Amino acid sequence: MTSGDRKGSGSLNASWRTRRRTVGVVLIVALVIALLVILVFARLRAASAPKVELEDLRLLTPHAVQNVESAAEAGDIKAQGTLGVAYLRGSEHVPRNVTKAVYWFHRIADRDRAEYDHIVHQIRSLVEERSYALDPREQRQLDLEYFDLIQKKLAFEIAFVGLIEVYSGGQGSSYTSPALARKYLRQGAAYGFASAQRMLGMAYLFGLLGVPKNASQGLRLLHAAAAQGDHLAEYVLRDWYESRAAVRANADAARYWFDRAVS
Repeated sequence: MTSGDRKGSGSLNASWRTRRRTVGVVLIVALVIALLVILVFARLRAASAPKVELEDLRLLTPHAVQNVESAAEAGDIKAQGTLGVAYLRGSEHVPRNVTKAVYWFHRIADRDRAEYDHIVHQIRSLVEERSYALDPREQRQLDLEYFDLIQKKLAFEIAFVGLIEVYSGGQGSSYTSPALARKYLRQGAAYGFASAQRMLGMAYLFGLLGVPKNASQGLRLLHAAAAQGDHLAEYVLRDWYESRAAVRANADAARYWFDRAVS
């Protein structure tokens, strides 16, 4: 073998070693991203179910459930939300019943959007009115009205998040429906619910539930959720930017969302 042949062979070997190292790095990065996705969705699944203080559910004795159901049938949105959560989670006196939970969540989520917008408008008006109220009795009355409206607003978000949880497979395959999950994800995000914005953003980011991958759309939704204080959205953004830290262009963004996530 001539010296030229040896040099050529050495160059080929060096090139091959470089390619192997590159492939190895790519595989490691891909594995890290996959693990991040799994961890994020484990957090998402654990946090996506609507949460109510356990003390509230303990108050739902069989007799109390009858009273709440009567109010719910009459159209009381707070009662409908309470029953939806109670049946989804189950408690000592309320056996878990996903079918009933879905029924009550639909009674809320399928209402006209104008009803929700009116509630939001009333909340804003009360906040402004409260700032000018001087009489303590008037302030207390306004506080009670405000709390009542906040509960109604929360009932809407609980219903959407509950339906998303059920239809995305969180309650078993018999209830899974990606099409319905997408429907309520999009509607919930349009309502401005941070949890729905975060979950739809992740669906766009990773191509989940039949949603086509669209990183810019996903990041836009995640930023909207994070701006409302959604910590899971902050963690997703941190992981997303950190996984691209090698480019360094997003290092500042990764540092910012890391500080937000741990603060």
